[in-house]
Amino acid sequence: MNIGTRYQYQPGNMCRESYSITDGMDVYDLAMLVREDLVNLGYDTNSIYVSASIPDTSNWNSNMELICVRTGYHYDNNHPVPFDYHFMKYDPLTDAWYHTVGQSVIMKYNYTPWHNNHIWIGESYYQGVSKLTGYTYNSSIIYITYPKLQLDISYGIVDKESVLKSNRDVIYEILVPETGMYSFEISSECQEANYAYEIYSYNMYNGDYQSIKVGMGNSSMESNESIQLVAPDDFNDQYQIEKIYVRLYFDRSISEESSINVSIEHPHSFTHHYEQCSNSQHSAYCECSMYELQAHNFNQFSNITSTHHTTLCICGAVGETKPHYEAYGEYYTKDWHYVYCDCGYLIRTDTHSMVPGWKLGTSRCT
Repeated sequence: MNIGTRYQYQPGNMCRESYSITDGMDVYDLAMLVREDLVNLGYDTNSIYVSASIPDTSNWNSNMELICVRTGYHYDNNHPVPFDYHFMKYDPLTDAWYHTVGQSVIMKYNYTPWHNNHIWIGESYYQGVSKLTGYTYNSSIIYITYPKLQLDISYGIVDKESVLKSNRDVIYEILVPETGMYSFEISSECQEANYAYEIYSYNMYNGDYQSIKVGMGNSSMESNESIQLVAPDDFNDQYQIEKIYVRLYFDRSISEESSINVSIEHPHSFTHHYEQCSNSQHSAYCECSMYELQAHNFNQFSNITSTHHTTLCICGAVGETKPHYEAYGEYYTKDWHYVYCDCGYLIRTDTHSMVPGWKLGTSRCT
């Protein structure tokens, strides 16, 4: 597949098992096929659960994915013929289930898919037209729970090595702590093929997909990108949240497993808030909670009186109380100017003191 394109995988594509719903594949066997696909995509085999009972979602772990699958049929000469499967996905943010079919927009299911007697009727909404597809899904409902593959850059930098098989790809969700520029480094030591990557955004509520960056490299060429990413908290509407993903794969078959390395760095800005930790230093925090120690800088002022002021550090540490001093002047009239202390206190109004200016034949006030 070319980078930057979309493709609909079928159950079994990742584990090289044949999928044939027309042969009457049982829905549980189909779910186990999906499980094997997940294992081949790098998910921990001990963390994937297949069940005929719906899991409790009342305190759902946001690091987990929950999907369910059902098989269906259509009628041929008044005889039901097995032909298709249908997935739904649970979203803990809205506590609802979502699904789509073909080119239809993503639709919110009005129920909780827990009862086998509640038949799913195929439906779609495309280009402003809603219709029933004529498909019916009435098998038992099977639920699949698995951990998300995530790259958490909340602590500044993440390095991840992904071991990929031939004709496989791996997709990571990138947890973006704050909107800003992020540095990506992608590399591989594989000699048999180029590595390829795609960074993209996806909105699960409306299916909006935007490719942000695609590229390729090889064992002698590391890829370096600087990309603007938007944090979820900066979206005004939860239904507009676009999550960020990176997809990694090799562009041709390889004889054995090989790895692709991705490193993402969040450039810290230690200006979010400050905490005093000693008489000489404070902790300066980035919005992602990382911090660095800095020496106090007493460039703020408080307790300003007619004769004195007290210096402060940005962290709140108190410096010295000292008398005002003449620091700078500001123009007042053609004959007068204001004289200020650094703390902002107006010391006096004075006459201009003219000295030769920087232009020939002119003068300026000191």
